[in-house]
Amino acid sequence: IELGGRVDGPLVGEAVGVLPVDREQQVVRLVLLDLVLGHGSHPDPAGELADAIRSGRVTAHGSGRALPVVVSLTGTDADPQGYARTADVLADAGASVFLSNAAATRHAVAQLEGSAS
Repeated sequence: IELGGRVDGPLVGEAVGVLPVDREQQVVRLVLLDLVLGHGSHPDPAGELADAIRSGRVTAHGSGRALPVVVSLTGTDADPQGYARTADVLADAGASVFLSNAAATRHAVAQLEGSAS
């Protein structure tokens, strides 16, 4: 998902609403985000995404299931958004945050394999 880009459903970015959890009888089993900090990126991506992450997880929980949210976060504390602050906000919202897309993907696959039973 790119902030400001089009997702299969609502726009993510300036007007984050709710991450799609149920759509036409389909169930989202996991959300995997690739977030890049720095100049030219959203000024506060974690702030925009945190409420949507919480809302999606609460909605899923209300349906008796979990909604893992996994984030690959690329950046540094020198970026305007601040790496540590961004990671903390996302983690507080319930996301698992990783330093690389490879680590995030491995974790996402493990989550899906664990929920397949």
